[in-house]
Amino acid sequence: MQNSAAVCPGQGSQSVGMLSSLAERSSVFKQTFEEASEAISMDLWKLVQEGPADALNLTQNTQPSLVAASVAVWRYLQSQLDWTPNYVAGHSLGEFSALVLADSLSLTDAVKIVFQRGRLMSEALMPGAGGMAAVLGLDEHVLQNICRTVSATNQVVCVANLNAPGQVVLAGHKEALESAMNEAKAQGAKRALLLPVSGPFHSPLMSSVGERLAEILAQTQVHKPKYPIIQNVNNEPQSEPNKIREHLVSQVTSPVDWVGAITRLKQLGVGTFVEVGAGKVLAGLNKRIDRDSHHYATHSSDAVDQFLEALESKTL
Repeated sequence: MQNSAAVCPGQGSQSVGMLSSLAERSSVFKQTFEEASEAISMDLWKLVQEGPADALNLTQNTQPSLVAASVAVWRYLQSQLDWTPNYVAGHSLGEFSALVLADSLSLTDAVKIVFQRGRLMSEALMPGAGGMAAVLGLDEHVLQNICRTVSATNQVVCVANLNAPGQVVLAGHKEALESAMNEAKAQGAKRALLLPVSGPFHSPLMSSVGERLAEILAQTQVHKPKYPIIQNVNNEPQSEPNKIREHLVSQVTSPVDWVGAITRLKQLGVGTFVEVGAGKVLAGLNKRIDRDSHHYATHSSDAVDQFLEALESKTL
């Protein structure tokens, strides 16, 4: 098998009923969720299986649920095959999942941290004061200029996520965000739509979250990861615990350059990308970024079977 990377999804990959087909195969899913649930005194498995969706989509509930999902899938995969990735990475929240996969963070610590991270992110601004929007069909540099043009001292908007070519997410104050969306449409964007999130994540408006997160991480054991992690802040391999902490804090107010992460992994010789966790959002984005590599999701029994078959047939 050529060099591979395990990549973990962030918010937006959750859905009621996720992992149900895999849970029928192994007790590791419920066991992992029980471990995560105990850390924050919440029945996460019941939440992800029964909903309601509104509760699952609350940021402080979504984040621990997705970390538990990625770790459960990882444990199942490890029980089924001898696969060691060369690198790990995660989209925003997914960095915490990736660090658990690499034995840098414990599942219990990661779940506790992201539960607080989610709550802090939701409370950083008054409800409705800020948000995020996806813009399709415009170049990143055009959107950077639009953000600079429409931003003012008390109304800020910026590029928050570079998800794939032609798919950029903006974040900021409500009025500035709406102005940027309108200007993007005027300059030829195919679509500009508000996202169902509770705040302007990955923008300077999250600075209060970063300060509190730094305090939490300072009290958390972070070990050298078994596999180097490509962190969103600079897309370079990282194995030093204090640097990992710093980058997790900086990530809260910095853009997530997922295009850069996949491009960097490609430069490092990675030719197989395996999305470990709920949904298949990253697998879809990764195919758009790098059409030449192999891309797999592991969110369902069928998806896992396809990955296992590819491994067994040595087509990777």
